[in-house]
Amino acid sequence: MAKVGYFPASYPGELTYSILARFLDQMQYPSQKLAGKQLLGTFGATASVTLPSRLGRLISVLPPGHSYTVERLIDHHTLLPFYSPFLPSKRVESLRQDMRGDNGLSVYMRSGSTSSCIHSPEFLRFCPLCSQEDKKHYGECYWHREHQIPGVEVCPIHNVFLENTHARAQSRRIRYEFIAAQQAIQNVIPQPLDLSNPCHQNLVEIYQDANWLLNQPNFTPGLESIRDRYLSVLVDRGLANYSGQVHIRQLLEAFKNYYPPNFLNWLGCEIREEDNNNWLFRLLRSPKQSRHPLYHLLFINFLGYCVGEFFQLSGELKPFGDRSWPCLNPICEYFRQPIIQEYQLKYDKSHGGRLTGTFCCNCGFTYSRMGPDKSPEDRFKVGKIKAFGHKWEATLKEVWQDSTFTLQAMAARLGVDLQTVKHQAVLLNLSFPRLGPTARQIQIDTVSLPAALYLQASEPTKQQAYRAEWLSALSENPEESRSFLAQKYRRVHSWLYLYDRVWLTAHLPPPKKRGKQLPQVNWEKRDAQIADLVRACTQRLKKASGKPVQVTKTAIASDIGYLALIQKQLDKLPLTAFALACSVESTEEFAVRRVQWAVDCFRQENVYPHRWQIIRRTGMKSSTAALPQVKEALAVALQSLARLDIM
Repeated sequence: MAKVGYFPASYPGELTYSILARFLDQMQYPSQKLAGKQLLGTFGATASVTLPSRLGRLISVLPPGHSYTVERLIDHHTLLPFYSPFLPSKRVESLRQDMRGDNGLSVYMRSGSTSSCIHSPEFLRFCPLCSQEDKKHYGECYWHREHQIPGVEVCPIHNVFLENTHARAQSRRIRYEFIAAQQAIQNVIPQPLDLSNPCHQNLVEIYQDANWLLNQPNFTPGLESIRDRYLSVLVDRGLANYSGQVHIRQLLEAFKNYYPPNFLNWLGCEIREEDNNNWLFRLLRSPKQSRHPLYHLLFINFLGYCVGEFFQLSGELKPFGDRSWPCLNPICEYFRQPIIQEYQLKYDKSHGGRLTGTFCCNCGFTYSRMGPDKSPEDRFKVGKIKAFGHKWEATLKEVWQDSTFTLQAMAARLGVDLQTVKHQAVLLNLSFPRLGPTARQIQIDTVSLPAALYLQASEPTKQQAYRAEWLSALSENPEESRSFLAQKYRRVHSWLYLYDRVWLTAHLPPPKKRGKQLPQVNWEKRDAQIADLVRACTQRLKKASGKPVQVTKTAIASDIGYLALIQKQLDKLPLTAFALACSVESTEEFAVRRVQWAVDCFRQENVYPHRWQIIRRTGMKSSTAALPQVKEALAVALQSLARLDIM
């Protein structure tokens, strides 16, 4: 492949597209396609503004002594660093390979820009004052890459809005054409920002964050890491709990109060409150798919951070503060010292979202407490002791045998109360009463001990008496049920249940078999009624005004009020199951209905749209639009609207 004899040096923050456009403008190639063949290896090379491909071929034809590399072009002269932090690291590596190679279509598919409702700017943009300074310093102006980012609408360096040129950034008709900034930029009067306007301030923050990302090549923190940071901040704000559940309604209300709806609509980031799958909610779910960087920038700014600060945050949830945690065993040599490195976290939904941390020291002492901690002193509190450990138990055995220790002295030494000392002594089978002058102080308190220990301490004759009384009750009432006996002989049954449950269970009469119960529900009648409701609901959902809602089994069941019944007992409702199977819409059918709705909207607005505008109005994915039935519906829609335009 023949090399070129000259290639211009790049300017700060200049797009690769701009470098090529300046080169072609200077060399006056007779044909843009011929230039593409020489520089990029094919007549069909697309002039990509944001994420170009064939960069390896470009480097191979540059003159000797040049300073360009593929990595330098990607990192400093394309928009990949803007997208990379919000993509999986493996996909970023694949993107780099695609940009180096010849597969330009894969670049846009992997970047996620084709599936997003946020589109790249239609026209190449510039800052009027930046272009004046460029001419002054370099003798010509060029395309700045930060000015071509979706969502970047201002230049904070000069506090003015960006301006559109007449040069299209994307167009099938001129997709091979590189347009130099010197040819396209016209003198215009700058439109100043009003920094007292919150919307203008938000636009400045978006620019600053986008510019920061552009200057972080190879920065891929990972989608899980980003979501963990989101949850950590939301927990601090009271908008999520430590189990990862976000308080969606409160979050949505706070987000709406932060950004005016017209501001989000202007950026193409409208939030539909009735849609449980809107971009804000998807941003906080398990990151199975990447989202457009602009969504992330808006959310990070809402949280009160710029992206540089945000990525310095730790995503680790810390309901019990930073590690390490103290051992709270008074016998341990590390008492109240930060020796515990890990703890177990439990989130209990059945108790109002109670959060419990369990901490275990090497001495065996294990304790738990409820969280989160509200002050540094909370880490020295014990909610419940789960195990005292071998050191604590060895000390109890030692002082128990020492007659000079009173019960109060033992409790103070072990860091527990009097009843706990006696309780643990029984569990360890220590002798009762203690030898020595203090023996009378250490009698077993049957009220405070658990049932099993009380039974050990009670006289065997009491147990035998209750057993005999229960056996007598059984012989006197051989045909009665368990519940009858428990009610009639409540005193005996309660004592045995508390203190001798194993024996009682073995000496209960066999359970009574219940008679066959007649069905209380006429399932055939109910099935027919619900099936009729399903068919009526289907027609109502399809004819409802406004943007169409997909007719799914869940949508129908929720609308008619039988969601739980249909989810759990559909096997008893064959007519309903058949009606549902006939009613639910496939992806293609729903997409066709959305196309018809969009056509009606454009017809009322007296607008003749392009194909992409219909797709955008429907909100469908590009993969859905490529389905055969949907493609045919789009073609028919365009033809019908074209006839309207002619008329």
